Amino acid sequence: METIGKEEMQLLEERRTRRRRALFAELDNRFRQATAGQEPEVIHLRIAGVALRIDCYFRELAGPIRQQLAYCCRDRGEGGEIVLRIWGEPPAPYLSSPFWARYRDGLCVATEYVEPYWSRQRLIAHDREGRIGYLLNPLLSVMEVPSQGHLLFRSIYLALLEDNRSLFHAAAVGWKGRGVLICGRGGRGKSTLALSCLVSGFQYVSDDYLILERNGGLFVHPIYSIVTLSREMQAKLPPLWGYYLHCNYNGTKDVLDISARHCSFVQRLPIELGIFPEVRPGERPSVEPMHPGQAVVHAVHSTIRQTSLGELPEQVCRLTGLLKDIPFYRFTVGEDLAENVAVLQKFLEEKM
Repeated sequence: METIGKEEMQLLEERRTRRRRALFAELDNRFRQATAGQEPEVIHLRIAGVALRIDCYFRELAGPIRQQLAYCCRDRGEGGEIVLRIWGEPPAPYLSSPFWARYRDGLCVATEYVEPYWSRQRLIAHDREGRIGYLLNPLLSVMEVPSQGHLLFRSIYLALLEDNRSLFHAAAVGWKGRGVLICGRGGRGKSTLALSCLVSGFQYVSDDYLILERNGGLFVHPIYSIVTLSREMQAKLPPLWGYYLHCNYNGTKDVLDISARHCSFVQRLPIELGIFPEVRPGERPSVEPMHPGQAVVHAVHSTIRQTSLGELPEQVCRLTGLLKDIPFYRFTVGEDLAENVAVLQKFLEEKM
């Protein structure tokens, strides 16, 4: 019985592989028909040691992509690149295809519905075997860039996804070559703390999205050269050497280009511990241990909530495995930004 079970599983996997190949062949054929006679604007990136080439047929998007991912941009391509194809056309023919609807489950595919306008559907897919990603109908116009926040993060998630690596929603900074992961959902003070550290001489990776990689230890890699910060916090910080791009999607914060701070970025930073900032006005900054299970649950939930790619069991297992073995702490932050940084620096020097 055990032998028959293995044979059945092998046949089932072979069928799935054939269907997957047929599905991506159809998608590739539709892409080629839609872009026939067009020349893309090509962008070369290197993220977490992986070379990516973006073939952008939605040319208005090329400038904002280069701006947001400036730290990772390269002048020329490298061998073994992963290709991401971006183009715009109505996605309905793809999404309404009976073949697509039947066999897309289990693939690295996400369909976004931006209510209340169903015409703003987007299709995000990644052919892992072919090392090709697809992003269909990324925007209706370049005016939608502010509403999108960090461009391409779901496509980057799919393109770089491995058992030992994943995109992660967190900030990260380093002191003397040792890194700290700053976790928590939006509005908990991650960006303010990370940027306070940046202007105080810390090494910098991210204020929002990064790549987590477990290779012996846990490491983080930067992606974006933009930060999102309220004007109230900007007024309290020393100059960021950045300039205003636009408001965020709900107008509560500014999106700033901090590419002038690239000298403080690090390509790969080992993580020693994680913290969850908690803003408590009127209190002095302090650090206390956090239950590791509770911390991992909160950190994983934050990333899943942001990416929403519909592979929940696998994503939970992967992210939990990446975060294992690092201690977590709750970091109470007060109103004095410089004092918060001083307390964190002292804590890191004691722990590391």
